[in-house]
Amino acid sequence: MCRIGDSTRLRQIVVNLVGNAIKFMESGEVTVIVKSRVEGDVDGFCVEVHDSGIGIPKEKADGLFNAFTQVDATTA
Repeated sequence: MCRIGDSTRLRQIVVNLVGNAIKFMESGEVTVIVKSRVEGDVDGFCVEVHDSGIGIPKEKADGLFNAFTQVDATTA
């Protein structure tokens, strides 16, 4: 999946995905693949993170890149 975004967000996303992949595996491997990508006159790249863990169900994957919303505005 490719998204357009700034470098800070991209770094946060990759660090979170790799960190979670490592955190929730007792053994296995994590692979990060970076591919160049050109669409029209826009140069970019795609980042893929693969791991041998249990994965994310397909019905949950679509919401991974949605903006965070909080129902209750209070802080604890």
